Amino acid sequence: MKLFLLSSGLAVASTTFADTITVCKFGCDHSNIQAAIDAAAEEGDVIEIGAGIWRENLSTRKQLILRGLGPDLTIIDGSDGPAGWSTCLIVSEDFDGWQTSDRFHVESLTLRGGSGSEIFGLVRGGGVYIEFVPVTFSNVVIEDCSIERLGEFTVEGIGGAICNFYGDVSVESSVLRNNSAFTLGGAIFTEGPLQIFDTIIEGNIGEVEGGAVFSNDSPVSIEQSTICDNSTRQIFGSFVDNGGNIITEECSSYCPADYNLNGHVDLEDLLEVISNWTDPYTISDLLLVISEWGATCL
Repeated sequence: MKLFLLSSGLAVASTTFADTITVCKFGCDHSNIQAAIDAAAEEGDVIEIGAGIWRENLSTRKQLILRGLGPDLTIIDGSDGPAGWSTCLIVSEDFDGWQTSDRFHVESLTLRGGSGSEIFGLVRGGGVYIEFVPVTFSNVVIEDCSIERLGEFTVEGIGGAICNFYGDVSVESSVLRNNSAFTLGGAIFTEGPLQIFDTIIEGNIGEVEGGAVFSNDSPVSIEQSTICDNSTRQIFGSFVDNGGNIITEECSSYCPADYNLNGHVDLEDLLEVISNWTDPYTISDLLLVISEWGATCL
């Protein structure tokens, strides 16, 4: 399997007249992501997000492109949001969807630490909640999102990483790991079309069903992807196996020092540790990279 987590944005065709809006700590159009989203036009604008840990809970009804500098450099952390409203990103529209046929794109960044949004006792989407719109994830890591009960009136928690209600979702060249939901879909809950390509889904927990994917009678296709070490049943619901998949109860050839999950312990992992020194990496991570230097993991 070839999975490339690139350190630069992927080129995506967009509307001819789309604007590019920059976000960074100093010297850009905006110093936080939500302000850039609010300033964007209705269709096609590109939000280029600089390096850093962005502690935000984002929401939009616009067809945009959110583009980071790479999963190791641009991190959106949703853990500081209020209880019951702590999804990293919400993308929604009304029943008719957008006027444009173009997709919302999330590219080259990490989403982590979200705990979902509660609506009438249903907690949805720790990393991303999607409603009635098409969304594509490319070169994205969604990790460490956890949907837990908020109280006695919380009846279900679904889609630890991604919850899709009547949208159309594609996940490409990405990693979904260590997410959980207290009922269905540790990584993904979908009630709408889902395509998974060249993606790793590992270590996710759906406490009732669907550690990796819970499909509610929706069309799902999976190709050239690795799905392993998720709670049972890993994939709930039927899916089309387009070939090249590794679906096993346990992940093999795991390399703890492969921090960017490209299948090798190399210079990119060293740069990942250095660029995020002390948050979260320490001297033990540096020594681990050195001890496993040159290892092949996938």
